[in-house]
Amino acid sequence: MSSKGRERTKELRQRRKRRKERLKQRIRDAKAGKS
Repeated sequence: MSSKGRERTKELRQRRKRRKERLKQRIRDAKAGKS
């Protein structure tokens, strides 16, 4: 595989991480009574 594929997988991983963080934040806000 070329380095391009590696870059893409890295980006996907980062995006997934960001989505997880956003979900965590949403849950935290909901628990705090912020809706």
